[in-house]
Formats: sequence, C-alpha cells, structure tokens
Amino acid sequence: MSDDGKFTIYLTQPMLVEGKRILANIAEIRENPKGRPLTEDEIIEWAASADAFVSTWAEPHRIFSRRVIEACTNLKVIGWVGLGFDHIDLDAATERGVYVTYLDVQCPTVADHTFALILCAARRLFHAYDAVKAGRWEREGYFFLLNFVGRNVHHQTLGIVGLGRIGGAVAKRAKGFDMKIIYYDEMRRADLENELGVIPVSLETLLRDADIISCNLPLTPTTRKLFGTKEFGLMKPTCTFVNTGRGAVVDTDALYEALRTRRIEMAALDVVDPEPLPSDHPLLKLDNVVIVPHMAGATFETRLAQHIAVAEDTVRVLNGVRPVKLLNPEVLTRRFLPMS
Repeated sequence: MSDDGKFTIYLTQPMLVEGKRILANIAEIRENPKGRPLTEDEIIEWAASADAFVSTWAEPHRIFSRRVIEACTNLKVIGWVGLGFDHIDLDAATERGVYVTYLDVQCPTVADHTFALILCAARRLFHAYDAVKAGRWEREGYFFLLNFVGRNVHHQTLGIVGLGRIGGAVAKRAKGFDMKIIYYDEMRRADLENELGVIPVSLETLLRDADIISCNLPLTPTTRKLFGTKEFGLMKPTCTFVNTGRGAVVDTDALYEALRTRRIEMAALDVVDPEPLPSDHPLLKLDNVVIVPHMAGATFETRLAQHIAVAEDTVRVLNGVRPVKLLNPEVLTRRFLPMS
C-alpha cells in the first residue's frame, strides 16, 4: 500500500482514462515510465511493492514470471485483458494466492481481424495498394491488375486450428462466405457442429485439405512450434496460412522456407516470433506474406470495454471479492474470496 493507506496499482502498459478513473477510487496508480515493455529486473526494482498489476496488452516476454511474482510480496491480483496467458506464470501466481483475471470481450474483434487478413491475403490487397502508391498502375496501364490475380474465399475450405472463443467466431464469419469449415481442437465443439456444420478432423487431415488455415491457438508447451517443416509440407501449394494466435506456435524458419520455396502460396500474420520482427528479417523480403503488428484486438470500442472491465475486476479483488473473469480458479484453495 501507499503511504496514505491506499492500494498501489502498477500499470505495465498504457491505459485509457476511463479505466484509470475506476482504479483511482481505491488506489494510487503508478505507470510504466519506460515507454516500452519492462524487463524482469526493471519491474522488480520499480514495482516490488505492488498490490496489483494491470496489463493491457500481451507482453513480448514472460514478464510475470515466478521470479517477479515471488519478489512482489504484496501482490494480490494481476489484471489481464486477454485470453492468452503465456506471459504469466499461472502456477506461481496460484501458489502465492495471486488472482489472475482475463477477458474475452475482444473475441469478435479478433475474429473480424482474422477474416480481414484472410481477405487481404486472398485478394493481394496490400501488395496491390503498395504497387499503386509506387506509380505502377499509372506506368503500366490497365493490364497492371493481372499482377494481382488472387483467390476466391467463398466456397473454399477453411481449416481452423483451435476452435475456442475466437476460432468459433471466425467460423461464424466463414459461414457467411459459404465456406466448408473443418477444425482441429483437443475439445469437440458439438454446439458449433450443430449450429454451423463445422467438421472435426485430425490435424493432418486439416493440413492436407484446407485451402485456408486459420491458427487461433494459445501458446502452451504443447502448441509451441506446432507448425513446422512437416506441417507446412502437408499443406496444399495453393494454401494461405493465417495466424492471429501466438507467434511462437509457428517455427518462423520453417514458415519462411515454405513461403520462399512456394511450398505454400501465402501467409498473413498478426503475430510473429520474435516480436517485434526485426526490420531486416528475411520474411519481410518476401512478396507472398502480409505482416501486421499484433493488432487483432486493437479497436477503439474493444480497448474501452477491456480497460473498464479489467479495472472493475482488479478493484473487486482488492476489495475482497472474487473477479467476474478468473483465469486461475485453483487460487481459491489458497486464498478464498466470496462471489460478492
């Protein structure tokens, strides 16, 4: 707590004023002074007295590690605005009685973005626009458009790897394009099989049969580098691979080789490994890839909803009440909080 008896909340990343107002009712707010993601050493030096951390974006490294969580002896809650939690050591948090919140309000927004990448890749929109800006349309005339003949999206086979909240929302959008939808997931989704006609298949079958593959997986020990040389080798040469999950689910070197050798036709990536991608990375020299900076959930409406919700759940925990969205329910056995 601060000297005046208030809780101390540290914002590891920028937060909208609407969220800050909610936190300020019960806490002193301190903000990341670096203008960039913090290292473990920096966060321990800067924020070891924290009662709460609020993180409004996925950190590019495991900032909430066991070392950090154990060093912050006052820590009661980590307020997190997403679903993927590879930057948080959940076991360490649970052992220390630290509540970790999450949010899923961004799922429709990420699904919109996934489909935007599918369309941009299929129809070569980014590449065509870059060429128009460079004056090629004016120089080369009408037949210039033949450089950017793309692929249909409608009536193609979409393979979704990871049919969770976001993958399911992608499937709903694909239905409007009259796509055949197949999926691979450790859990069956009988609800979506009945509602949308999605078809469960093995990963190998999905890789072989899909025209477009959408990766919507979290990063876990079992999904790390799930897509490697073997997996890209099974895909159709006309396949487009889209990733809005986590960059490290893909072996970047294997993806680069698959694109360079035209083993697959296109890739559209919201996430990469490493992040940010160095400006001299060989992926950026290819003409059959679209890369954007991990922005799938970044809309004004979604950020506002996220920042208000994470602030409200953080305040609940500090006030001794269970959060609405709890990522580590096992923590209840270590430090019980009532529903209200």
